[in-house]
Amino acid sequence: MMKKQFDRDSLKGWLLNITGIALLSVTFVQDVDSLRVNISNPKTLAEIIDNPLMKFPDGQYLVEYKVLDNKSDDVLPRKKTIWAMGVEAVTARGHRKLGDLSQLFKTLEGCQYCVTHSELNPGYSTIGVLVEQPDSPIELAELIEKLKKVTLFHAIEDDSGFIHLGNSSISRLSLA
Repeated sequence: MMKKQFDRDSLKGWLLNITGIALLSVTFVQDVDSLRVNISNPKTLAEIIDNPLMKFPDGQYLVEYKVLDNKSDDVLPRKKTIWAMGVEAVTARGHRKLGDLSQLFKTLEGCQYCVTHSELNPGYSTIGVLVEQPDSPIELAELIEKLKKVTLFHAIEDDSGFIHLGNSSISRLSLA
């Protein structure tokens, strides 16, 4: 395992130019809770950094990676993604919980994803998620149904370049 430290822009440039590695972890040094990356492909992460739906903060990042034995693993095609937005809050009256980020992370087990987390208000936390779409239509449908239960909104990449009524949905997040 090898480690390197970068600022945001240098990280993106390195990810675009590096070959023959798999990412093991990427940590935002200033606030380790604000970013969770579970993506092994450097090119995919480089695209996510520039995605306007995800807020990759300026600052220092620590990257752990390994060199691949089989360099052909490095040229995997880019997969389409699903973007989702979630929240975790407690209501002022009744102290009822809205959203559950731990359930979201259970939903994402086994997936390649990136999560940005923001607690700008002490009353609630918001998250943005980009998850790679599964290859199987059945697995994709199952993942979407799970996301509907644990997020407020999701949009499925469909090559249009836009979020519209045909590729997005307000989810069925309910008070716990």
